[in-house]
Amino acid sequence: MDASYLHFFHLKEYPWGLASDPRYFWCSHSVSRDLERLRRGMEFRAGCLLVTGVPGVGKTMVCRALEAGLREDAVRHRVVWLLPSQGLTPRAVLVQVATALGIKPIPRDRTALVQAIFAGLSALHAQGEGFTLVADEAQLLPREALLELKLLTNLEAPDKLANVILAGQPSLLRRLRRPGLASLASRVAVKVQLGELGPEEVASYLRHRVQAAGLNEMPFSREAVVVLSKTSGGNPRWLNLLADLAMAEAARRRERVITGDAAAKAVVP
Repeated sequence: MDASYLHFFHLKEYPWGLASDPRYFWCSHSVSRDLERLRRGMEFRAGCLLVTGVPGVGKTMVCRALEAGLREDAVRHRVVWLLPSQGLTPRAVLVQVATALGIKPIPRDRTALVQAIFAGLSALHAQGEGFTLVADEAQLLPREALLELKLLTNLEAPDKLANVILAGQPSLLRRLRRPGLASLASRVAVKVQLGELGPEEVASYLRHRVQAAGLNEMPFSREAVVVLSKTSGGNPRWLNLLADLAMAEAARRRERVITGDAAAKAVVP
């Protein structure tokens, strides 16, 4: 994005980045309820929590916002992110957990490694600190790695010592219905399914993003919101891209208010 784009709309920073920055998280009523359910599940050590949705609806953003909310409220809870990979081995899962717990050296033997993780989680529990592992894009994980995550939800002393959040696309739900993963599916205590934004929510979403970037006025006209809502289908990732193109088109025209025509021209080459 060139500097004239920022200057023309008096923006302090780019409002349409795809990175999951909690400052740009806009919370609808339904997502607010989902966040509360997830947070209560984490704090009450529910074990396994599931967040699903099509690509672009904000699964990672919701999990980041959940983590940020705990931090802002000074809740003693350690959140660790599992790096997604189709080749992730069960041992690699345990090693990432052990590393997050500060276990050194990492035991070579699996039994010793599990015992070290149990001891580390027990120490956190004794200090009143929670532990949650977030497996983002969990549909990519091999079956064996997913089953190793179930191990974490089995560790108790006597309360559960760790939560696991599985965040993934709808294909994750289909995988969990297969017999080989039924034992993990039975551990899911909280299920959240994220959807697309409605037309009224799109307007609030756009307003929030530009305000977070430093622009107090809503630059999108009602007509532009309608165009962007229809063409994006309410998917935040597509909405970000199209809103960026619409603002660039308006800046090229030297128009402070983004019209429906400018939004349409940005969408259709």
